Amino acid sequence: METALNRTLDEIAATDKVKSVLATDEEGLCLGVRGKATPSTSGTILSIASRASRIEKLLASSLGLTVDTSTRLGDVTVLIETDQSHILIRQDDGKTFENLSEMVQPINQTTFHSESLAVDTPASQHQSLPTLPPEVWTRIFFHSCKTINQLSQISRLNKYVYGYCWLSPAAKANFFINRHGKQLAIYMAFKTKCWTIPEFQEIMKSMILNGCSFSCHLKGVGCPLQLLSGLPNAVDNIKLFYTCKPHISDKHLNTALYDAVNSGRLNIISALLQEDLATLTPLKLFAHLKTRRINFDIEKLRQNNYTELVIALAMGSGQFSAKAVALAIRDNQVAKAQEMISLHLKTTSASVLNEADSNNVWLALGIPDIGIIESALKAGVSPTGSSLLISSGLFSSPLNLERIIRLSSWEHMPNTVLSPTVVQANDILLKATDLINQVVITNAVSTGHKEYVEYLLTKWQQQHNYTSLNILSTHTFHNAFLRRDWNLVELLIDACRRWAEQANKSGEDFVHLLAGPEPVDESDFVPVPSSASDEYYFTRIPELVNLGVYPTDVFTLSLERMARISTDDEFAKTEECMVKLLEFGAVVTSKALYNATLNRSDTSKSSLRFKFLLDKFALDPQSEFKDFGYVIGHKCLEDVQLILAKGIPVTAAILGALYEDFSNLDHPVVGEVLSAVKPGNSLLKTYFGQITETFHNDLDNYNYHRTKAFIVKLQEYGFWVPQEVLDQVQASGNKPLLLGILKMVTKEEMRNVMRRKQFHEKMMMRSKQFGKKKK
Repeated sequence: METALNRTLDEIAATDKVKSVLATDEEGLCLGVRGKATPSTSGTILSIASRASRIEKLLASSLGLTVDTSTRLGDVTVLIETDQSHILIRQDDGKTFENLSEMVQPINQTTFHSESLAVDTPASQHQSLPTLPPEVWTRIFFHSCKTINQLSQISRLNKYVYGYCWLSPAAKANFFINRHGKQLAIYMAFKTKCWTIPEFQEIMKSMILNGCSFSCHLKGVGCPLQLLSGLPNAVDNIKLFYTCKPHISDKHLNTALYDAVNSGRLNIISALLQEDLATLTPLKLFAHLKTRRINFDIEKLRQNNYTELVIALAMGSGQFSAKAVALAIRDNQVAKAQEMISLHLKTTSASVLNEADSNNVWLALGIPDIGIIESALKAGVSPTGSSLLISSGLFSSPLNLERIIRLSSWEHMPNTVLSPTVVQANDILLKATDLINQVVITNAVSTGHKEYVEYLLTKWQQQHNYTSLNILSTHTFHNAFLRRDWNLVELLIDACRRWAEQANKSGEDFVHLLAGPEPVDESDFVPVPSSASDEYYFTRIPELVNLGVYPTDVFTLSLERMARISTDDEFAKTEECMVKLLEFGAVVTSKALYNATLNRSDTSKSSLRFKFLLDKFALDPQSEFKDFGYVIGHKCLEDVQLILAKGIPVTAAILGALYEDFSNLDHPVVGEVLSAVKPGNSLLKTYFGQITETFHNDLDNYNYHRTKAFIVKLQEYGFWVPQEVLDQVQASGNKPLLLGILKMVTKEEMRNVMRRKQFHEKMMMRSKQFGKKKK
């Protein structure tokens, strides 16, 4: 007997999806257990089976059926279904342990039907259920439970009640209405995830037809708009929901709109706004969102390819969006792009899209194919020089192509591949107008792609304005030179001379043939040698100087730039280059010295470059060291000491730099500079007269204390104000504060200060001598 029981329990426990099994006798004693079941629950299990048997008898009696009235209970199966598991209790009277294994078959064949709103059970898994009237089940549970309260609890817990009673959408709707009332029925349908079952819309319709309503303002009630917006048939569900005339709070509606906008779903936005998508204009849409303060990032929407919504928002905003136009063109919505451009032109009173806006569209299109280019032109985007360069595919970052690119070093952008459709694309763009100009050719040369430059030079000869204007400038030759491709430079030279012949200017000097370049600071772009043995640089630069590409002082400019961009870590290499530049005629200027004070790790010490160049600096008494003031601004005492030791004089401009750059007048640099103004220097007498001329009005509170401290500091070093300067300031009548300060530094006051200073120095000297004797 025990062997048969164990075999049966093992067989049931081995059944698929069975977690545990327990057997009990008719007295409630546990006979065996497998898995997670607890033996102490055997009595409870028997009690449940006995209660189910009584329900069976009551059901048979209600239906007029014959039942076994013997003391032994009939065969009963009870299913307790939860969200995590199903508990099957089966009572078989008269079974022996030998044939008890027959229970395995019913377990394998049982299909649990769940009306759980949290699980979407495929229809193919549903078994047909007994079609018992709800009234019968009500009587069964009422007689069993005795009270309506217990019946309500069981009806919520036992999912079989849902299965038997909810035979139609109307029945399900009635359940929510009867259980929760018309005000909460719709809310409870959402709370119990009724939207997961196929009949959801029919249930909603039935509830709404029966007068159910919804309000977000009821305490503890959430809004289903966000939930509805995420369903596959969101638009239909939202429209159906609105037919109950719900009271939606602005917060909940705005949240749903925000989610819909940022997910790019224009149809849901229109449904939430209760607008017809076919008649919802961009202006109306934008006005709705603006009124409700719905924030969105149109650039992010564009990146997510929400084309329809981006176009609508761009048109509704009233502001021209090149990226929205490009998006419409790429999405083959040429009419929409045309409409956006037309609206923009109306606001600007222009007939065609200007170059700046067109460039932005071409930039947003990226490297377009032929079809995109044709669509853009059809939509009204103007062909531009930048569009030629963008379509070439040679610019990895095609920003600001409407401005001249001037290379500044030997290290360039990586070589890119010429687009295979560039010729066809450029031919289409060049049909309308003459687009090749100085900017286009110079920027094309900066890529170093000789084949494309040759194509553009050929097309330039075919332009109507070819002979009237040369487009080759010093910038063009400079870019070619920095690509280290002398063949490219010679190609440009030949093109320039060929143009001169066609324009009847072949007799003019080459420098006069070049197009006038845009003004630039040559020191920021002048090439520098890569090393002292850079033969390409030192051989070719003189040739370009003869052609007028670079000025005659190009080596001086190169020395100035090298002083700025190099560091002391590589000084040995820098020194060799500087020596070579000096051999080729470079001159050390004050700007070169100032540049050598930049780009150093320790600002308290002079750089090796500065010391080297200062040693090579030739002092010209006739010219001012105009960059001394900038050097002082770095507040490096060693720099100032070396410059003063070189014999460079202190001027009024240098004193002005002290006034502007030093709030702390006790800084060592201040004393070093003022001490360099020796007795007999005319600056001691004339400086105050010069600075009073810079004050057109009297001093304010801030400048009063600052100016007073500076003037008193100058007085300590022998500066004084002549009487005629005092008279001029007094005669002005509007500078009483300045006049008061100047009266403190007359010659007599200066002498008194100097006497006190000398007396103090003597006393300090005697004190030191007395201290030494005492020791």
